[in-house]
Amino acid sequence: MSISVFQILLFLIALTLQASGAAPGLAKPNCAKNCGDVTIPFPFGIGAGCFLDDWYQIVCQQNNMVPILKKIGLQVLNISLPGVDVDGMINVSLPIIYSNASCGGDGGGGVASLRGSQFVFSQTKNVFTSVGCNTLATVSTTESAVVGCRSKCAGNNTSISRNSTCSGRDGFCQTMLPLNLQGFSVDFKEEGRHQGCNYAFLMSDFTGLYDLRLNDTVPALLEWGIANNTDYGHNLIQQSRTDYPSFCRTYNVDYMEMLFTQCYCTREYGGNPYLDDGCKGPSGAVPGFPSRDCAETCGNVAIPFPFGIRAGCFLGDWYQIVCQQNNTIPILKKIGVRVLNISLPDVDVAGMIDISLPVTYPNASCGSDGCGAVVSLKGSQFVFSQTRNIFTLVGCDILATVNSTETAVFGCRSKCAGTNFTISKYSACSGGHGCCQTGLPLNLQDFSVDFKEEGGHEGPKYAFLRSDFAGVYDMTLTDTVPVVLEWGIANNTDYALDLFRRGYDDVSFHCETFESWPGTRGYIYQKDRANRREILSMRCHCSQGYRGNAYLINGCKGVGAGLGALILCLVLWRLYKYIKKRKEIKLKEKYFKCNGGLLLESELSSTEGHVMKNNLFNSKDLEKATDNFNEDRILGQGGQGTVYKGMLTDGKIVAIKKSKAIDEGKVEQFINEVLILSQINHRNVVKLLGCCLETKVPLLVYEFIPNGTLYQYLHDPNEELRVSWDTRLRIAIEIAGALFYLHSVASIPIYHRDIKSTNILLDEKYRAKLADFGTSKSVSLDQTHVTTLVQGTFGYLDPEYFQSSQFTDKSDVYSFGVVLVELLTGQKPISSLRVQEGRSLATYFIISMEENKLFDIVDAQVLKEGKKEEIALVANLAKRCLNLNGRNRPTMKEVAMELEGIRKLQYASGIQQNQEEREPTESGAAAFKSSKSDIDADIITFSDVQPLLPSETW
Repeated sequence: MSISVFQILLFLIALTLQASGAAPGLAKPNCAKNCGDVTIPFPFGIGAGCFLDDWYQIVCQQNNMVPILKKIGLQVLNISLPGVDVDGMINVSLPIIYSNASCGGDGGGGVASLRGSQFVFSQTKNVFTSVGCNTLATVSTTESAVVGCRSKCAGNNTSISRNSTCSGRDGFCQTMLPLNLQGFSVDFKEEGRHQGCNYAFLMSDFTGLYDLRLNDTVPALLEWGIANNTDYGHNLIQQSRTDYPSFCRTYNVDYMEMLFTQCYCTREYGGNPYLDDGCKGPSGAVPGFPSRDCAETCGNVAIPFPFGIRAGCFLGDWYQIVCQQNNTIPILKKIGVRVLNISLPDVDVAGMIDISLPVTYPNASCGSDGCGAVVSLKGSQFVFSQTRNIFTLVGCDILATVNSTETAVFGCRSKCAGTNFTISKYSACSGGHGCCQTGLPLNLQDFSVDFKEEGGHEGPKYAFLRSDFAGVYDMTLTDTVPVVLEWGIANNTDYALDLFRRGYDDVSFHCETFESWPGTRGYIYQKDRANRREILSMRCHCSQGYRGNAYLINGCKGVGAGLGALILCLVLWRLYKYIKKRKEIKLKEKYFKCNGGLLLESELSSTEGHVMKNNLFNSKDLEKATDNFNEDRILGQGGQGTVYKGMLTDGKIVAIKKSKAIDEGKVEQFINEVLILSQINHRNVVKLLGCCLETKVPLLVYEFIPNGTLYQYLHDPNEELRVSWDTRLRIAIEIAGALFYLHSVASIPIYHRDIKSTNILLDEKYRAKLADFGTSKSVSLDQTHVTTLVQGTFGYLDPEYFQSSQFTDKSDVYSFGVVLVELLTGQKPISSLRVQEGRSLATYFIISMEENKLFDIVDAQVLKEGKKEEIALVANLAKRCLNLNGRNRPTMKEVAMELEGIRKLQYASGIQQNQEEREPTESGAAAFKSSKSDIDADIITFSDVQPLLPSETW
């Protein structure tokens, strides 16, 4: 049988294909794409004709589940193709190197060599780690480079923690790899007498140490490419110059003859560039072509590409936005600041990001650790806008010097006219009235502020950058100010090259480098240590007559073509806003009616109403005052609702209580209580300023009391100042006077029903203010009690009320007695130790009194400052208030009179002498023998009672 020349040629071609794998770019159509759960992309392949050459051959072992890179003999964990911003990677399983055979393995040596391949151990993705005590591990490479590290241990008995971090001092050390490493061996040299095994390894994404003796291998990353001095590599490079969907980049190594190329599909295309027509079309959620489900807003802030929220929707890490607090607050993740607005570049305007930046203080006196630390923009394409920001210093006789990492130094000096000068809240900044301002240098990316005091003035001292600054206001009310960043994208990236190339043929948009931006007079750059080059920013914008986002494929649309659609959108938007507004109005009307608004309006319109209509607050004003009821504004929470700190449009600070939902049957009762509380006029009662009924739950607006509660003042372990006896007695007198007013002087008697130290607030002068009337009840003059479901706080609750459900004025007296005991003993009403004994503070106090152990339980500060006679009188009064039979308790008028009399004892030596001759168990009322009429007059002055007139308002 004769053999033709054609058959011989086919035979030779078949042999060639079997030896070399596949013709470049022409893998067989039925090649296996997976081995186990690992995807095998060309130029790698399984079987003859499916791989580029022997270095890329994969054999699939263990029932086709474990892929092995045959030429090197390593298990493959993953293979990734190159991308615009990433190199091609092979994740392999690499053996551990041991110091001797007794520890494991073969007792040393190196790893499989990559010499002759287009693979290198990744310098940026791997780390060399040595484990052992007092050991020097030296790494010798095939290219004569030597690296290594030394591990130390603190003591002879040091044991290596399984999950400890690598610090170089705890039994292990780490170091980076040299460039283009293709093979190495490790030599171990022990420098101490610690026992244990020494071993070393390369590992990718290393975050901590664990016992590697349980494993023989660790994951490591190889960077891979193809030889660019071959016909296949040359063809790929030539093709990428004419075929837009793909690009190729060449890696040249100075001291080696190994040259290799990596190719990738452009951002808007996906696929495999190593195959003919491998880049087939849109790839989905990749930068430059974000997926359709990308979120466009976070709260009320629009998020345009290259910024984005979801994976695949942002250009790079610097542009990632995370949407926090129920998708309402956008945060620039890499920098960690809140975003207020993002604007795209335009023909004459740079791209801007409005962010919220912290105020800088000279020390930690601002109230939080590390306050005022300015974020760094180094490594990004962002700068603090020179034209939109201004540096401001606030304080008297202060020099603020601002240092940046680019050696630029600037600052300003503030002065004050006199020693008693105070900074006005809204004064303009002129440099001579407690503040000064200066401009910023070009391309500022981070800075620090040094404060130097040049005088003895007291008062606020702080500095900040701020956009559109017009004056100085009290920064103690906020920790952040708005600042403007200018942004661009790096123009030496492949994505930027994509934009430039498309811009040549697309008249709808234009790109330009940062140095040509109007008004900047310079460019932003950063040193790239690896490549020794300057990274310049660029911006892209839609051309005249176009609108949209130049960073998206076909993102700029002609204005004329979209005019009709724009008008339609505007009409629909107006209609939507109108419908939305009508729904909001209807909803507010519904809430207003459900919360008793109509009943309140009828009371306001009556001639008997004592409340003015301007004290009905608008819901939007209160939302603005509390930053939409931000959790950071919460002052406290209780059974009746949550209290927020707010600032009204006139600058007044208030406390806004967001009540819990009220039952429909109790609306009339709620409105009645609001009307009554609005008429309370006493200096020791927190004043109700108004209410809002057009929200789902009612909002009550009170005056703001700044210094917390009596409970915190007495029991806070961090409280530096001890509460003096005089202060305790004064607070008791003030609260007693307030309750006397509510019970006896107010036009309609009011029972508080929740007297406790947490409901006693302290103002700026630490004067007591009775608060929280959420459970209070008003009674008619002929009523002696109200019958209700039992409500109150354990430890303060009247036992008689608890048993009968009948609340009287004497129930408030009992609760006040518990507060008196708190003031005397400094102990909390509820104690885990006393709970185990089955005793409340009231019971514990009464038993101590009966056992003549009063002074064993009195607070040390009280014993130190108070006279025993005074203490005994207050204690006996408290004991009478805590009588289990309400009829035997004094009234609040009697309590207030006796407390005022005890205070007089401190200044009337004659009365003190008479008191010493009496038994301490006698009623404190005996101390008033001097002049009862004088005391009555004094108690009225003390209570600051004012008659209720029709003209009075909230």
